[in-house]
Amino acid sequence: MAIQLDRKHLLAYGLAILLSLGLVYSIESRVADRAEAKASAAEARAELIQQQNTQFQASVQKQLDALTAANVSLQSALISQKKIDAQLPPAQLGNRLADLSGVKQTEVALQPTGNFELTSNAVLQAALKLEEVPVLTTELANETKALDLEKQAHLSDLSADNAALVSCKADLTATKAKARRSKLKWFGAGVVVGFIGRTLIP
Repeated sequence: MAIQLDRKHLLAYGLAILLSLGLVYSIESRVADRAEAKASAAEARAELIQQQNTQFQASVQKQLDALTAANVSLQSALISQKKIDAQLPPAQLGNRLADLSGVKQTEVALQPTGNFELTSNAVLQAALKLEEVPVLTTELANETKALDLEKQAHLSDLSADNAALVSCKADLTATKAKARRSKLKWFGAGVVVGFIGRTLIP
């Protein structure tokens, strides 16, 4: 038994189909919009980290430049002081040794023979001062290495965020392409439904 549809039923079916198409279109558009928002957020975060990394690199470079300048100044001062020390008369040289070792000048006595006599405490203090040199050198080397590692860590963070951004953009491109295909498909379906409806409705 054939079912006959009047114009009212056909219009109702046509509207239902159009509403379904509109709903699907809306969902597809929201998916594309969310993907685009996600990519934009990732890009903004990557740009922020890029700025922070640039500022950090500039700060580190400033510190390194200051350290380099300080080292050059210290080396120059050391060379000059060595030349001065080499020309000091014995009494002043003894005073210099006392100043550097942190002992009293009375603990470094110049003998008539031209030699120096040091108390046990003066010898101990001089030895302790000399032992500090390799420790300080090692500490400086470790601090320099720590700075290098921190720079590498920031560069690694930046690389990871750039990789995430590239991935997000790829996802966005794929989602947009899918959404465009879907929109065209549903648009085509709407045209077909409209054509059929026009044919069936007198």
